[in-house]
Order: sequence, then C-alpha cells, then structure tokens
Amino acid sequence: MEINKVELWQSAGRLEEAMRSLGIARIRYSTDQKELADAVTLMGKGALGEHFKRSLNTLAPSNFMWIGAEDKDGNIVATIAARLDDTGNWSLKRFLIEHFCRVIDGEDGQPAQVNSDSAAFADNIYGKTVYIGETYCERDWRKVGLATMIAKYMILITWDEWKPEIIYAWIRRKQVESGAAVIWGATETYETPLMFDAPLADPDWADTFFVGVRRIGIHQMIQTLKMRAPRLASNIPQEKQAPPLF
Repeated sequence: MEINKVELWQSAGRLEEAMRSLGIARIRYSTDQKELADAVTLMGKGALGEHFKRSLNTLAPSNFMWIGAEDKDGNIVATIAARLDDTGNWSLKRFLIEHFCRVIDGEDGQPAQVNSDSAAFADNIYGKTVYIGETYCERDWRKVGLATMIAKYMILITWDEWKPEIIYAWIRRKQVESGAAVIWGATETYETPLMFDAPLADPDWADTFFVGVRRIGIHQMIQTLKMRAPRLASNIPQEKQAPPLF
C-alpha cells in the first residue's frame, strides 16, 4: 500500500495546526545531537537516554533528527528524537541484542547480559528501522495532548524521510496499560521482549514494552487525520499524556 506524499504532509500540517492551537509558536527541526542534549537539560529532564547519548552513539545528520516545540517566548517545552539504523543483513532482533549489550549496564557495572532469545518477534525484520525516543514535555504541557501530537508528527516525517520497515519505541508498562501507545500511533505491541541473564543497573528495562508501527499503520493514521482533527485538551486522561521515558 503506497502512502500519498501530499496526504502525508497535509496530515502533518493538521498536527502543526493543532499544536499551534495549544500555544506552540514554532516547531524546531535539527540534526544536531548536542543541540538536543542542551534542550533537554534546559527543560529539566537531565541527560539524554542511552539511545541518543553522544558518548554511546555516533549519529550523523543523515540518520538522526529531533524536533522541539517552542512556546511564544521561544522556550522549548517538548522534544522528540529519531534515529535511523540500517541493519543490512542483520535482523532487528540481532541489532537490538548487540545494541543493548553496549548501551545499558548490569548491576555490577559491566555491560548488560542480554539473553539470545530476546526480541524473537524481530527476527524477520531487516533493513531500515527507526527508533523514536526522548519524548518529553514540560509539566505544564502534559495535559493537553501535546505528547501525542508530536509523536504522530515525528512518525510522519521520519516515514517521509527514510521509508523504514518499522518505526518503534520502548515504553513503560503503565503507559501501555493506559492505552497511550495506541493513542500515540503504535499498531503492534510486544510485552517485555528484552530478557536479561543478570540483574540490571536500571531494572525498569526488564519490564519495558516494544511498540511499533509499519507502513499500513501509518497509512491509517493519515486517513484518520484526513477525516478528523487531532483531539485536544482535557478529554484525554492525564495518564495518557505522560511522555515515554526512554
């Protein structure tokens, strides 16, 4: 199923309009890792997570982007980032196992011991994949649907830019149970697909869900946005607006 480029950008435009109606004055686009690190520090989030931290990842502008939503004073109040990984003849399963052995630590401070049976669902996914993370909203912007809109916006522009096999994220159990993953645009979910052979420094990784969307899901997202404007404000429960933490 082909995705119509004009319809895609019309849908992205509807999301931009919805964000402006919330008080977002500008969407900033960048391919600079340091700028993202500076932005999340200024917002009070702290350091970048494992998948975008400069000390762990070398991301060229051709395979990295991030978006910042600015208020009327030019302050960034929300962020989201994406990285493209072309796994070649590696499956996404193998890539994830290799990646997590490098970017997270065990309780003993050594590299995490990822079980070889992890991420079995991804054993037949090859080629371009896009990971989305660093989705963060300042506290005053967490009850109005901004996280949902910026997530869908990033899904659309990364698809248009890179045409990956899958776009995915890692989120916590409470966000899956609240229905947030579906609202953000995910069409497939796998419960705790990462398994570890030894305790982790951050045990939350052992209870993390993989959520993703492929071409057909993005096509449906575009069709839905054509039919109705993004939902705004207080009719979305607050727990569904809590941004993913990875």
